[in-house]
Amino acid sequence: MDKTILQALRNQQSQLSASNLEKVLSALLNEAGLEPQYDANYTQNLRKVYQKLLEPNEFKVGELVKWKAGLKNKKRPYPNQPAIVVQLLEKPDQVDEEAGSPYYREPLDIVLGLFDDDDEFLMYYYDKRRFEPYSKSE
Repeated sequence: MDKTILQALRNQQSQLSASNLEKVLSALLNEAGLEPQYDANYTQNLRKVYQKLLEPNEFKVGELVKWKAGLKNKKRPYPNQPAIVVQLLEKPDQVDEEAGSPYYREPLDIVLGLFDDDDEFLMYYYDKRRFEPYSKSE
């Protein structure tokens, strides 16, 4: 992208609203042929992951779980790393984040325990819809 255009955008940034700035950047990306394309594979995968989110699991304290494929939204546990159910919350907690955050109003209804990289046992709160039973054979 031309440096003059970038400098002009930087100079105008304070005068442009966030939505207008997004529209300008989108138009520039589209004109440059860099606008992302969403094909049938994208939409098919989107529906597949959504269906996984909707698949219910009834976990028990002491059960091993792992992330469902495509639904990992936090650093830990790592993909395919087992975690143990420590507590199931009757009333979900909610993350205190601002609207626009991927964690905004996420229902945290399960407490999982796992070892960190220093072999310390830590407990974290999660949305149980994102997890499935862990199986040793995987």
